[in-house]
Amino acid sequence: MISLFQKYSFWMVCGFMCLLVACSFEDRKIDEDDRTATSTNVVIERPDGIREELNFLLLEHDEVGINPLAFTVKDMNTDTIPDIVLLNNAEDEEDQGFLILQGTGITTPTDAEDLFTFALAITSNMDQPQSLIVEDFDLDGAQDIAIVNTDDDLLRIWSGDDSGSFQIDSTSQSIEVGELPIYLVAGEWEPDRFDDGQPRLSIATANVGDNDLSIIFNNGMGFETDGITTDDILEINDDQGVSRAPIQLTTGHYWKSETEIDNRYLDIAVLSENKERVEILGNIPQEVDGIASTNRRTFDKMVEVDVGDRPQALITGDWDGDGHADFAVTNQNDDDVTLIYGDSIGNFVSWDIRVGRSPGQIAAGDLNTDGIVDFVVGNLFDGDLTVLLSNGNGTRPDAPNRAYSRSDIASGSIPAGSRPSFITVADINGDNQLDILTTIPFENRLSLLLRQ
Repeated sequence: MISLFQKYSFWMVCGFMCLLVACSFEDRKIDEDDRTATSTNVVIERPDGIREELNFLLLEHDEVGINPLAFTVKDMNTDTIPDIVLLNNAEDEEDQGFLILQGTGITTPTDAEDLFTFALAITSNMDQPQSLIVEDFDLDGAQDIAIVNTDDDLLRIWSGDDSGSFQIDSTSQSIEVGELPIYLVAGEWEPDRFDDGQPRLSIATANVGDNDLSIIFNNGMGFETDGITTDDILEINDDQGVSRAPIQLTTGHYWKSETEIDNRYLDIAVLSENKERVEILGNIPQEVDGIASTNRRTFDKMVEVDVGDRPQALITGDWDGDGHADFAVTNQNDDDVTLIYGDSIGNFVSWDIRVGRSPGQIAAGDLNTDGIVDFVVGNLFDGDLTVLLSNGNGTRPDAPNRAYSRSDIASGSIPAGSRPSFITVADINGDNQLDILTTIPFENRLSLLLRQ
């Protein structure tokens, strides 16, 4: 099998893609002593001299398969307790797939298996799975799982069971997308397509082999293959402003059109590693015989924002509390994060915040419960996580209590193991504090950092 690294050598030290090098992954098991919860902390000294300490309980989960990569935290069995769906990108096909860890609801665990227990694994129909999302695509009340495979250029979707169990249909729907799909995102990009008023999520994939995006519109049946037609699949390429090496996507309201009605529609942001920029694709009507459609949509580039050297990850949110979408991008070769602040009409300002060596993935959330968004960055070469706390001393007139400049950010680091990969923040033990989760693929484990 030709690995993605062999096809594209420049991916070797990328955030996600550095983990796809063709090599043998040892199926390591954590010693029993290492399973025991340990306390760790990060001490952050702000520019004004005030020191803040965040305390965590570190738990290591090793029942996560071979080379665990991306994951998401969702309630998969409708018991209101968060579960984890995790992707395994291993060298051997029999080890490739996804698994579900069931949340127990225990608030004071002593080890990781107190908090999450193995529920099921599916390893069929996989060929270098790279990215996943979990949503209710067919509106049956159950969570479905969508995964892109880089070696067979397919989007695969598994339907969930609406009975409240963990049953997943082992037979997936398969939809052909562009070459080497590396990332996918879900969004309601055609809200007017159906008359019943039900929101239906569609899927976009970033294809680094073709340097384009594939937009697969929900056909009203959750992507049932028999119902998918050529009208449901849209290719967005350099004609619409997509540059080489699109590696991550987000969706939101990023650009204001001339007609107010269009502001109801979500746009797409594309992170281009080759061009080192974020490209904003505005959601606009498709034209049929020269007439703008009332319910079918397409995308075209409206604005672009430069970032740093070898960008790796893109996230979106409202960092300064002004009600407009902002971005954060990690730049691997610059060892920093670019914070980009928008106004939802296409204007952006940005600056860089220094982090650790070779930053990869990034997540955002209010870690110290002060009402202000903070960031967690995984540093591949340092083997740690940088925590960036916003101190609320920003000076922007319309958001005076939100971080808005370099002096408003303070940082500290937490050891995380060899090359932390995917990161998310979520309250996984029900104590109303955000916790940090990160996969350590080279050690075949999932690290859980519970706020104390």
